[in-house]
Order: sequence, then structure tokens, then C-alpha cells
Amino acid sequence: MQEVKYLDPVQRLYCALLNTADAVLLAATDTEMCDKTCADLVRDALFQAVWIGRKESKGSRLTVLASAGPGTDGLADFECGYTQPTPCLPVAVRAWECQQLVYSNDELEDQKQAPWFDFLERNQWRAVLSVPVWRSGVCWAVISFVFAQTDMFDEQSIGLCRRVANLLGHSLDKFDSQKRLQLRQAEEAWLARHDPLTALPNRLALDEYLPQALARAKQNGTTLALGMLDLDDFKSVNDGFGHKAGDCLLKEFSQRLKKSLRQADYVARLGGDEFVVVLENLDSLLSVSQVMQILDSLHVAVETPFKFGEHASAMVGMTLGLALYPVDGEELDTLLRRADAAMYQSKQNKSNRKNWWSLASSCMPLQIEEAFQQASFEAYGLEAQDLLTRAKTFLLRIRQNFIDSFYEKLAKIDEAREILATLSDDEKEHLKKKQADHLDFLLDPKTKQSDILQRASKLGVIHALCGISPSLLSESYSIYRRLLIDSLDKALLRAYDRYHILLTTEVRLQDDKGAQLKAAQIIEQNYFSVLFDRVPITGRIWPDISKNGMDALARLPGIRAVLLFRMNPAGELIVEHSAGSKGAALADAIHKNIGQPTLTAKSPFQNSVTGLAWRTRRQHSCASYITDPRGARWRNMMEPLGIRSSLSIPISSEKEQLAVVLTVLGAYPNQFETQRMKQFARSLQYRWEQLWVRCSSQQGIAVTEEKSCYLRDRLFSGGLRMYVQPIVNLRTGELLKVEALARIEDVDGRIIEPSGFLSLLGQSELDRLFQMGLEEGLSSVKKWEAQGYFIKLAINMPPTYLINKEGPDWVGSVLKRYAVPAENLTVELLEAPGIEAKLQDKAIQRYKELGVKIAIDDLGAGYSNFSRLSSIAFNIIKIDRCILRNIYISPLQTFSMVKSVLDMGHDFHEQIIVEGLENDEVIEAVSHLGAQCGQGFGIARPLAPENFLEWKERYGNPPIFSGVLTENSGSFF
Repeated sequence: MQEVKYLDPVQRLYCALLNTADAVLLAATDTEMCDKTCADLVRDALFQAVWIGRKESKGSRLTVLASAGPGTDGLADFECGYTQPTPCLPVAVRAWECQQLVYSNDELEDQKQAPWFDFLERNQWRAVLSVPVWRSGVCWAVISFVFAQTDMFDEQSIGLCRRVANLLGHSLDKFDSQKRLQLRQAEEAWLARHDPLTALPNRLALDEYLPQALARAKQNGTTLALGMLDLDDFKSVNDGFGHKAGDCLLKEFSQRLKKSLRQADYVARLGGDEFVVVLENLDSLLSVSQVMQILDSLHVAVETPFKFGEHASAMVGMTLGLALYPVDGEELDTLLRRADAAMYQSKQNKSNRKNWWSLASSCMPLQIEEAFQQASFEAYGLEAQDLLTRAKTFLLRIRQNFIDSFYEKLAKIDEAREILATLSDDEKEHLKKKQADHLDFLLDPKTKQSDILQRASKLGVIHALCGISPSLLSESYSIYRRLLIDSLDKALLRAYDRYHILLTTEVRLQDDKGAQLKAAQIIEQNYFSVLFDRVPITGRIWPDISKNGMDALARLPGIRAVLLFRMNPAGELIVEHSAGSKGAALADAIHKNIGQPTLTAKSPFQNSVTGLAWRTRRQHSCASYITDPRGARWRNMMEPLGIRSSLSIPISSEKEQLAVVLTVLGAYPNQFETQRMKQFARSLQYRWEQLWVRCSSQQGIAVTEEKSCYLRDRLFSGGLRMYVQPIVNLRTGELLKVEALARIEDVDGRIIEPSGFLSLLGQSELDRLFQMGLEEGLSSVKKWEAQGYFIKLAINMPPTYLINKEGPDWVGSVLKRYAVPAENLTVELLEAPGIEAKLQDKAIQRYKELGVKIAIDDLGAGYSNFSRLSSIAFNIIKIDRCILRNIYISPLQTFSMVKSVLDMGHDFHEQIIVEGLENDEVIEAVSHLGAQCGQGFGIARPLAPENFLEWKERYGNPPIFSGVLTENSGSFF
């Protein structure tokens, strides 16, 4: 009976673990995560209290971070013993100090002499367990679980508490990762909208800002001034002092410009020495006078020399063209064109102009129209094509220096340097050539916008899979753009031509970058969508779940192969399943090169990515099989398959034992190295651990994929044999029926037991096995009937076949075909927790209406509960052999359990069958307890159908139990 009572606490602990998983996944903050964890564990489990605490660097006690349950509200005043002498510190303090799990099954007894004994006794804190919560690789806190009873922590409950702590730590890590990602995204958004040299808003930010500024002016009835600003004589600074000095001048000028403007004003850098100034909230009646005052203060930015070091300095001027809303236009494009035209007119008259600025409204109409025509420009239009054609010689001349400078600057960025390190020297040279070709393509007069978008979409996929983040891509484009500006500054081009070549380049680069970023976003969505697929319900079959999960991964862009490794009893890591275009070929290559991988000291596989993941129980990856020294051993195997990188993820069971290792192999270097991909890998690991736990059947021993395929093929290609095991009346010896049990007969005549193949079958294969097995079983029944023996048959039905709508009709038809009465067939059902109870009940009723007997199989081994057993009209209950497993170790408890189930079963059902009757002693013992029917090796082992009648003749109908215990039964006590 103790085992019966124990089932409820364990189930409640598992329920608490699942609820805790939901709590941490739904929490918006780490505080909410901790609070929900404590509250759910106290509400759903048997814990008296749960609390989370940590010791601050200067504190003398554990600070309570979250808590629930009686007594936890007094923890804030609870001196933990750091400053007080005591023979035994509290469990939580010891766990914090040693950073290991610590528990006491009688904390009141342990703390009798401690000053906090009254606190523990008052709140009934008897059994206490504390376990560290690891966050970002360090002990962040300890979570304490408190029972109101002693001796509550055993191996199973300790393991569950440890899983709660691990789950909380994993979720906190995930939360931290998401926070970092949000900060990174905010940073990337800022970088995308700001000039890297001056930190001023760039063209993208300006495009977002201007519509809002114009809307405010329209709403408030104010004037808006939009100015195009260009530095005078800036080229001479670059030529005379170098580009570094030019960059310093631009940065200093930008800061001066910002300080000269009002708080409501706005300045952005278009590129080179060109800027846009926006003045808001101008009085519509006094706008010109207000503008003149602002421009006077603005000119201060160039009235003092710009210094480069101790002895070098330079002076520059500036030219501004200004257009006013609504005087000069009501649309942004109009205002920008007229401001640009006014600026060019002022530039052309620099020698004799009165002011450094020019209002669009003061320009001569003809001059405005001429400038307007110049400013009306399409980056893919005829004028752009003509400009690029005329500048082609110059662009070809700067091409190689540009590429070399680009990669030189790129190599100074840590993230880019790590990616480039995964390439061989030949690959780097090839990449430079491709980059040069891409530059030619972007600046080719014949290139259309659709051409750029199409090519960029493909490049975006490659860049994303090579680990190039959006921020690095944006930064690369900034370098690209800056180098083009510097190169164009050296060209002997008219200001107008230079500006419009730069404008053309800017537009094309933005199109290129935008399409690449969009493609990268789609790649990320594809990867993370695998994690958002609904986790299968409890009770699914491992072969189905693992195959579906691996196929989903194999369909992801850039994935060449997915392998699932599992250790067999011989200590060999075998490929249990493979997926992907190169999965089978890789598995075959591994087998040909090293045979069955082992993790011994002499095995090369122990230091492979998969071997390291298995040995360390941590994720491992190889960024490049070409450049990573650890990948040298496998390079010749991977290169022909187009595999460049890999990631291995260890999957643990609910008991924290390593179950399998999932290895994903990619087509690109650095594919699994980014923070985002590592976050994906952690989430994938958690998902697969859930998948493993939710498989209801035993996963069975590990076999190679080749052997698995062979066994399934043999089973369904003539190798199925349905053995039978008799079920008898223990008092009269009458044969009641036989249970049909599946076996595989190999080509050499060897018989393979169910433990060697059932776990390899998916749900559809189990359903097919049931139909084939029933056909063969009924065939044997008819053969025996022809010899004068009328034998009833029992057979196991998979849970999924039970709810097959066509199942009852098929069973009825096959019974009719073999002329076997329906009441002579018993269908044994394993309860499936993942199938809705109402659906099961409806299906069972259909079989009962057919006349078939219904048995609930393996009572005591599954999820059966008393309410289900009493509410469903099962004809037969079978008590699982596992209940008798400890009959020699704990006979009294076993007898009590068996007697209780027998009494309950006799009250509700027609027949109770006890399985696992291994010998005469066990048969006599359960008979004495009231068992009337049984099955097991003590009666007969499973028999081939052709040997069954021989056993029956030899067996006859002797009574199995005489009614008096033998002397040997005393061995139970």
C-alpha cells in the first residue's frame, strides 16, 4: 500500500514540474518568473513552502528573492547563521556556501540547538532541500523546498527538485538572452539610423523624421525650414592633411553644428561633407527673420579653425540652400529639390555672393528651374546610367584598392574577424573577387532595381547562414559607403556629378542591404518556427517524434544532415536515425571510416563534436571543418558532402541521464556560432528534452538506423510470427484463452523478442502490426478448431488503433471472415494519457457493441486511475507483472498491493488476470490472496502456434492451486 500512496505525490511533483515550465515561459520578468515558480510549486505539489534566496556580497544573511507558503513571510528577519556560532547551518546556507544540492529529511532534529529552531518548529519546516540555481554560469541563488513531514526526499523527488532548479536557471538564461537581444536590436536600430563617423542621423533616419516634422507644421500652422548644407574647401583638407584629418574635421564640425542649433531643430548627414538641417516651430509671419538669427548662430560652427594635432589646423566654409514650408512647396520632395537647387546656385556664385546661405524663394525663376531639373534624379534612370557610364573608367581604377581597404577595415571588427577566420586563404581571395564583382554589378549602368533585389535575396540567405548579424551587415555597408565617398572625393568630377553618383550608389546600396536584411529575417523565422511547433501530446511514440523532429530540422535552409546518436549496451554510439540530403551518406561514411563510434581514449570519435557533447553533456560546435584544427580528422569526410560546420546538442531524460545527442550539420562556415543561433540551440535542446519525456513507451535499446530498417522490413515482409501464451484458471486449471504475442523470425530462424523491435515502430506501423497479428492469430485459432480444439484469443491493441474510426468495422469483418464469434476475442488496451477520455470511451463502446471483450492491460504500470476503472465497463483487468517484481524483497507490501487491486477489481469487473506468475511459489501466493486467473512463465512460456497443442495435451486441466500454502512460500517472509 505504501507504493500506492506514493504514486500521488510523485504525480503531483511531475504536475508541478510541468506547471513550473509554463510559469517560467509565460513570465515577463525574472521577478515574476521566481514568484510564479514558488507559488505554483506550493499550490500544485506537496511542499509546505518554497523560497528563493541569495547572499549579497556584503550581507550576513540570505536575501529572499521570492517565496510562497507558511513561514516565508518571516524569512526577512531570519538570521541565517553567518554571524552566529552554531553546530549546523541551515540547509539553504550550506547549499549556497558549497554550491551543491543539500537536504535534510529532519531539519528540526538537525537544528535543535540553533537559535532559529523556534522558527522552523512554528512553521513546521521538517524536511528541507536546497539546490543552487545557475544563471549565466554562476551560482545566482538557491531554491529551497520544504515539506511539513520528515523523510520526504528520496532519489525521485530529489531529481525532480533538481530539474525545477535547472529549468528555472535555463529560463533565466533564456530571459537574459532575450534582454540582450532586445538591447542588441535597439543598438542595431540606432546604428541603422546613424552615421558611424559623426553619430548624426543618417538618410534613413531623415526619411523617417521629415514626414513627422511636416505633419507637425501643418497641424500647428507653423513654418518649417529645410536646408541642404555642403562644406566649402573640404576636399583640400583631405588632399593636404589626409583622410584621417578629414574625418576628424567632420566629427568636430558635426558636434559644433548640433550645439549651434535649437533643441527643436534637427541635423542629419547624407554622406561626405553634405548635411541636411531642419528648423521647426518657425512663426509663419516672422519666419525669414527667425531663420536669419538661427543661421547666424549656425555659422559659428566654421568660424574657428579645426585642429589636427598640435601644429596643424584648417578653415572651411559652408553653403546652405533653404526652402520654407509652405512658401516654397507643400511636399517634402519639392522642398528638398528646391533647397538642393538653392544650395547649388549659391555654390556656383560663391565668389560674389553676399551670404553663405540662399533661400529658394530668392533665386531667379530660370535658375531655380535649371537647378530643379538637375535635382530631379532617378538612381536607375537614364541620367544615372549616363553618369555611371562616364565614371566607369574611374570606378574600375579604384576597384581593387577599394576591396582591399574594405576587408582591412572589416577585419578590425571582432565579429567580422571571427567569421573571416573560418575561411581558408583561397576562400578569402575568392570572396574578394566575388565582392569586386558585386561592386561592379551594383554600379553597372545596366543594372535594374529588380536585379539587385533578386541577387540580394540570395546573398542575404548566405550571409545569414554564415553568421553575419544584421548589425554587422549594417556596419559593413557603412564601411562600404564611407570608402566610396572617400574614393569619389579623389575623383576629378564636377560637384553635381560626384553628388549624384554618390546618390545613385546610396540608393542602390540601400536596396541591396534592405533585401539582404529581409532575407536574413526570413531565415531566422524559419529556424525559430521549428521551436514554435506544438509539442506532441504525451503518449506518442519515440520513432515518430524523433523522425518528425529531425525531418523538420533537415528542411531548414543550409542544413545538410541531421544525425541522432544513441549509446547501445556495448558502449557504442550508433546513428539511430538520419535526415537531410546528406544524412544517410554521412552515417554511411562514419561507419566505413571508423566502424561503430566509441568514446574510449583510443577512439578518434571521443574528441569529435558529438563525442565532446556526449562526454561533457554540453553543447559543442565546429565553426569550420576546413580551418578548425579539431575538424582536421573529419575534413576529408565532410568536404565531399558539402558540410562546413556542425552543432551537437545533448538531450537528457527526466532523471538527468544523457539519452541521445542530436547533431546538426550545416553547409556554411560559422553557421551555428552567433548568439542568436546559440539561443536557438538552447531552445532546441529544451524542446527535444520535452519530446523525450513525453514518449509514453520505453524508447528501447539503441540500434543502428540500418538495423532498424532491416527489422521493420523483415517484420512486414513475412517475418512476423504470433506466439501464444496460455491464460488459465488458477483453481480449476481450465485454459481460458491464449494471448497472441508478436515475434520476428529472422532468415536464419532466430526469434527476435518484442524488446528488440517494438520501440522502433511508429504509430502507423504499430497499427499495421495489430491487423497482421490478429489475422495470424485467428488463422491459428481456426487450425486448432479443425483439430477439435476451440480456443479463445486475446491480443494487444495500440491506443491509436482504438480511436481509428474504421477499426471496429475491420475487426468485425475479419472475425466474420474467419467465422470466429466476437465474444471469443479479447482486445487488451494500454491506457493512452494523450488521448481524450471521452474519445476512448466512445471507441471502447463500439467494440463492446461488436461483442468483443475489453481488457485493461498492465494495471499498475501506466496512468490508470480508480475513477476510470470504475466508470468504464471493462470485462477484464490485467495486473501488470511489475507489481510482483519485488515479491521476494518486500513480500508484505507486495501482497497488500495485490490484495487491494484484486478486491477492487472483483467489485467492478468480470475477470481479474494476474501477469508475471514466474513459478509455483508465486502462483500459490497470489491464489491464496484471491486471484483466480493468471499467466506467466510458471504456467507456460510463449509458444509457437505449432507447439501449443503439444503443451495443452501435456498440461491437461490440473488444478494449479491446492488451497494450502507450501513450505517454500515461507521464503516470502
